[in-house]
Amino acid sequence: MSGLRRLPAILLLSGAALAAPAAAAVAPELPDAVVDLRTVAGLALVEGEWRYREARIVETDHRFPGPDLRPSGPPNRTWDLEPRADAADFEVSGWEAVAADTLEARRSGGRLSAGWYRLDLTLPARLGDLEVEGSTVVFEIVVDDYAEVWVDGRLPVVLGQSGGPLVAGFNAPNRVVLTTDARPGQRHRVAVLGVNGPLSAPPGNYVWVRSATLDLYRPGRWAAAQPVPTEIERRDPAAARLLPAELVIERLASGFIFTEGPVWVEEGGYLLFSDPNRNVVYRFDPVAGETSIYRTKSGYAGADMALYRQPGSNGLAVDPQGRLILAEHGNRRITRLERNGTLTVLADRYQGRRLNSPNDVVLRSDGALVFSDPPFGLPRFHDDERRELEITGVYCLRDGELSLVTDELAGPNGVAFSPDERSLYVANWDPGRKVLMRYELGADCSVGGRAELFDMTAAPGEEALDGVEVDAEGNLWVSGPGGLWLLSADGRHLATVRGPELPANMAWGDADRRTLYLTARSGLYRLRLPVGGPARAGAAPAPAGPAGGPRVVRLDPRFDELAPPGVTVERVADGFTWVEGPAWDPRSGELLFSDIPRNAVYAWRPGAGTRLFLERSGYSGARPFGGREPGSNGLAFDPRGRLVLCEHGNRRISRLEPDGSRTVLVDRYQGRRLNSPNDLLFTAAGDLLFTDPPFGLPGGFDDPERELPFSGVYRLATDGTLTLLTDALPAPNGLALSPDGRTLYVSNADRERAVWMAFPVLSEGGLGEGRLFFDGTAFAAAAPGAPDGLEADRDGNLFAAGPGGVFVFTPDGAHLGSFELGVPTSNVGWGEDGSVLFVTADTAVYRVALATRGAGY
Repeated sequence: MSGLRRLPAILLLSGAALAAPAAAAVAPELPDAVVDLRTVAGLALVEGEWRYREARIVETDHRFPGPDLRPSGPPNRTWDLEPRADAADFEVSGWEAVAADTLEARRSGGRLSAGWYRLDLTLPARLGDLEVEGSTVVFEIVVDDYAEVWVDGRLPVVLGQSGGPLVAGFNAPNRVVLTTDARPGQRHRVAVLGVNGPLSAPPGNYVWVRSATLDLYRPGRWAAAQPVPTEIERRDPAAARLLPAELVIERLASGFIFTEGPVWVEEGGYLLFSDPNRNVVYRFDPVAGETSIYRTKSGYAGADMALYRQPGSNGLAVDPQGRLILAEHGNRRITRLERNGTLTVLADRYQGRRLNSPNDVVLRSDGALVFSDPPFGLPRFHDDERRELEITGVYCLRDGELSLVTDELAGPNGVAFSPDERSLYVANWDPGRKVLMRYELGADCSVGGRAELFDMTAAPGEEALDGVEVDAEGNLWVSGPGGLWLLSADGRHLATVRGPELPANMAWGDADRRTLYLTARSGLYRLRLPVGGPARAGAAPAPAGPAGGPRVVRLDPRFDELAPPGVTVERVADGFTWVEGPAWDPRSGELLFSDIPRNAVYAWRPGAGTRLFLERSGYSGARPFGGREPGSNGLAFDPRGRLVLCEHGNRRISRLEPDGSRTVLVDRYQGRRLNSPNDLLFTAAGDLLFTDPPFGLPGGFDDPERELPFSGVYRLATDGTLTLLTDALPAPNGLALSPDGRTLYVSNADRERAVWMAFPVLSEGGLGEGRLFFDGTAFAAAAPGAPDGLEADRDGNLFAAGPGGVFVFTPDGAHLGSFELGVPTSNVGWGEDGSVLFVTADTAVYRVALATRGAGY
């Protein structure tokens, strides 16, 4: 937040400003088709069936809260509800069949009572003039009096959420998105708990359904953002790639007072941001296009709140455990919102004196927390009588110790780290000195050097510098005079982007981290960019591994024959989000690998570094992907040298043609969509083998759009025939063939059963009964990750990515040794002359030169 600028009149209001109406999200217009589920004809359109079952309150065993505030205390007796419908396949035998035109009939016993309505439906191919394929389908129901809605066994809940699947209000409509990418034949099971109310004074009436519909929207119409006038002033040729001609700012929501502090929450896929004037943290759901209050009184609840112009939270961050960190203006402190709902004060004093009003906050991957502390949250800013510190500082909180980074700036504001975390950038909100500073920050938070990276003082306007973000290439996106300034890592002014409102701050978001969300005065906006954010907050820094870097562990003398003493593990590329699927291209002499969250394939060449090879590598839909892993996973080259990709988001395997187009090789088994193909290989005969767990689905195993009830291993023959080889593993992942082609090794990526299996390959190409090859469950309990990708060498030894690194096994399952990286390790692949093993692990790519060669070399 600025604070030295002239404030709009609305900010000078006292408590009245805090009572302003809730912000408005961009709402869709009327649906393109509606199915009335209360009519026999409407229900028939979706092959639907209603059923009903009375709900009862029953006594049950439980425990009182313990010291951890969880049910770990002494035993007690309390109450539960039966039956339960919190599973996709809950038991419905004995439930009453309900005709659609009788939903208005009164049910339940009246007074304090509840009942379950269950609806099964199948999406058709067409409704009137609407082709259902790719549409968004919304289930809407109005129950007298309250309702909760489960879809395919899921009831996602978020702090502050009202409506949607949860109680929306007295006789209010509940609207739940069933899918944003509809497919004909897609089935859904909806369970609605109707409750009589008000609960505090149970009335004599009953539970019944006032309205129930499916609303369908053509592709691109649901939660559609509104393009707004966008002006781009390009000052350097490098800007053309980063800011293409077709770029436009989109408005997502409006009606706020002053938006600030955005942060993307990976667990759940939503954006949080502050309105410090309204003393609220908001949540924006990009799938539903809805904004809701996440946390009220986010920065202050004192009796003198009317004196404060910005009492609420400002900067926000999310730590590796998913806990929200808040810079609280009014309370003048940094806090952490724990999983159990309590607040932990992380910092509120420096050398015994209260902080001014913490403004922006950023986390380093080792847990160090850096924040700025100007007095902009105090009622009278610099001249406020409550102020105890004479300095306006930037601080580092590390291992519970608070140290001062710098106090040289009058208005330290936005803070951000470079991708390698060696440089800290600080923006200065001071009309007399509009500068962006760079500090070289050591592991102990000591400053090793400082420089004025860029000076905007001569730029017209009262605005100074506010928020700052850094992309994966090290470029800086800075809120400055008149707009969003794009600077190179060496301080060149590349471009300025201007929209309808001046951005205060920004954050990378969406699964591929290529959306720059902008909090700008009264609105929330976004830019979809070719470049994305650096590695996710809290990711392990590179080199990622045990203390001292990667470690070679030798358990058997035979390991020396494969990895001679003195061999080292070299990091060749880093700064990614989650890397997978390494595949060496002998024609170009490059290693290709996927960054799944960024929806991209990168290429690394010895001596030349890394370049972007392919965008939209696994998801090409028009809507934002709701999960964490939209991109490609496993990669391989077919016998003709064409790249073949496992596309998570598109749920298929495709081939990249020489002209850049893609050919879909397989996307369905027996008419049902695949889960999310994961890893693949080609046999000597040219057949394609692949695994298909649901890890790429937004909801994983419980995703409502999952169509196959199992996770399979398949063979796609050269004639196009698809055969299920086995569905015996719940999470099949990596694949490798023995050099003679007679044994197929499959990893099971389940930390509770972290095993590698070996299946005999039968003469006709099928698989025999599998046997346990190696049980790594104990390793998964001690290190991050699970069994993942694997490769065989020419002698049949296996190199298997797994918990914390790469395991090396003999053909009979003896564990010879490991390359310990200390982070989840996803995959391996042979490259260069066949004696180099490449390893993808978390955010980095490694290689190790060995005394063996890969199978086939």
